[in-house]
Amino acid sequence: MSTIKKAAIAIACMRYGSVASPGDRGALYLAVSHPTDPTSFAFPGGGVEEGEDPAQAALRELAEETGHQGGHTPRLIRVYQHGEIQCFAFEVLVGSSVRSRRAGERGVVAWVPEETLRAGYYGRAVATTLRDLRMIVRKDGLLFG
Repeated sequence: MSTIKKAAIAIACMRYGSVASPGDRGALYLAVSHPTDPTSFAFPGGGVEEGEDPAQAALRELAEETGHQGGHTPRLIRVYQHGEIQCFAFEVLVGSSVRSRRAGERGVVAWVPEETLRAGYYGRAVATTLRDLRMIVRKDGLLFG
């Protein structure tokens, strides 16, 4: 097995118990804004630290950026290469107790519609991740749904 030199993760978070599925009108995703542009949202995410597997990194980054402690193993949506960085995208369902607020290292934590995520800096990556998530949900259903 090869060692990952640089890795990053992104976490697509939907509200647990929501009747909306990915792609449905009204579906909301937990997102964080850029600290200098509170209108540009992306999925929570960040780097994978040495000795950490990508799923552990996903839960750590989710907690650091949103304050939510994930209670289950994230489901892998896709793995892709971005230059020298290997990227992992996960699905995590979070409780409705996660509220919009100002975050520390990022800007604002908020529940936003897909259109808001697509309009952000990482819009193309978000679109591809959500497409792959929709395919998984059609095949296997929502995680714990």
